[in-house]
Amino acid sequence: MMRIVRIVLNSFCFLLLIFIGVYFIPYNPLLAIFFFLAAFDQLEDVIYYTTKKSIIPPELFVIDFFFEIAMALIGLSLIYFGFVYFGKFFHEVFVLTSFLGMLIVYTSIEDIYIMLRERYGIQVRRGRKKYIEE
Repeated sequence: MMRIVRIVLNSFCFLLLIFIGVYFIPYNPLLAIFFFLAAFDQLEDVIYYTTKKSIIPPELFVIDFFFEIAMALIGLSLIYFGFVYFGKFFHEVFVLTSFLGMLIVYTSIEDIYIMLRERYGIQVRRGRKKYIEE
């Protein structure tokens, strides 16, 4: 069940990041490229959850980790953007922007946790204690 939720969340974030990237092309092409790379990472996560195979090879773990960190930063910036502008304009779009940012932060942190668990054996047990299996 959680796998289906992850697929839906990552697909939703993928589509919204594509829309945001297309919107930013005339205003800031560099930021648009950043959004497209983040959307690629969301697509890679959807493919991983559906097929259990990653597009990015294990040797390029650092690149995938960088994408996830970038996703978390994008999510945090969307939350900030939504809260700041909602205080000035009181429009529902800014609440939705903050909600999208929260979804992106959640999915990126969960993906970072899954990557570290699969690569290094880090687990979370009762009481949220972390340990490394040897």
